[in-house]
Amino acid sequence: FETEEEAKNYLENRIQEIKKVDIEENTTNQLVVYVDGSFDEKIGKYAFGCIILTPRGETIRESGNGNEPDSLAIRNVAGEMLGAMYAVQWAIKNGYHNLELRYDYEGIEKWAQGEWKAKNTLTQKYANFMKSKSSSEIPSTVNQKSPLLTLGIPLPSVKAALANLSASSL
Repeated sequence: FETEEEAKNYLENRIQEIKKVDIEENTTNQLVVYVDGSFDEKIGKYAFGCIILTPRGETIRESGNGNEPDSLAIRNVAGEMLGAMYAVQWAIKNGYHNLELRYDYEGIEKWAQGEWKAKNTLTQKYANFMKSKSSSEIPSTVNQKSPLLTLGIPLPSVKAALANLSASSL
């Protein structure tokens, strides 16, 4: 989106698809999923937004939120992790075996790949979830050519849509 108004129109279903500025045509049956997390201290909730781009050209928007006391302590990071796990579960449920996850928080990749030590119960649960899913239910995504997690800052237009989607879930 070039303007905030375009992003709002999209979220209100007045625009049918995201302009795929930097996304190559997907012919590998691979999902591309953008995720973002948010936190609202006033209402005590964290949330996530996902934009799922399917190989058939569909754009699916999902969001969710939570207010688990332990998770509130890590604020929007809880939403980031929840969004990443939701994306993996969605892929499995819908029969996809390749997933490129795009995000703006480095911990999404580092905990899942074991590069950062998961020091608390929540990050340990996240890391274990991602490891178990990548090794058993989405096996074809875990290799150097098509990693489960690909570090990539979302396009500003997608980022704006994700921020609005995540915030709307609060």
